[in-house]
Amino acid sequence: MPRITCEAQAVREARSYLLTDRGLPRPQVTTRGYWRVGAANHPDHDSGED
Repeated sequence: MPRITCEAQAVREARSYLLTDRGLPRPQVTTRGYWRVGAANHPDHDSGED
């Protein structure tokens, strides 16, 4: 099961690739975006719900 934690935009791109391009089922992909490049203390916490 892929688990990805990284910068918010990078995690969105990786999630899109796994779900759309590779066709993995959504329940098998866990992603978390914890920070945003260029934004100090940015509370993104992308939980992969989009």
